[in-house]
Amino acid sequence: MGYFWRAHTPSVFKDVDSWIRRRLRCYQWKLWKRWRTRAINMVKAGVGPYLAYGIALKGYGPWRASDSPAMKRALTNKRLALLGYSSLHERYLSFANV
Repeated sequence: MGYFWRAHTPSVFKDVDSWIRRRLRCYQWKLWKRWRTRAINMVKAGVGPYLAYGIALKGYGPWRASDSPAMKRALTNKRLALLGYSSLHERYLSFANV
């Protein structure tokens, strides 16, 4: 961030930020190894049971599952921030005063 904050490209930081969040959701999907664990953890995170079990049983790969509405509800941007991920786009905006 220290070098690239002068570049006037907030959309690039926004795109990279969304890709990183999706990658974090993908990693979490891999950590929940079995379909039952995935469904239970999504229900605990506030996803409806029908949606959680539906995506867990589909057999999607981690990358495709990480873009599903269930994973976006289970690991929201706010929850990722609480877990320690700081947004590159917000950091850029604080440097650039845009």
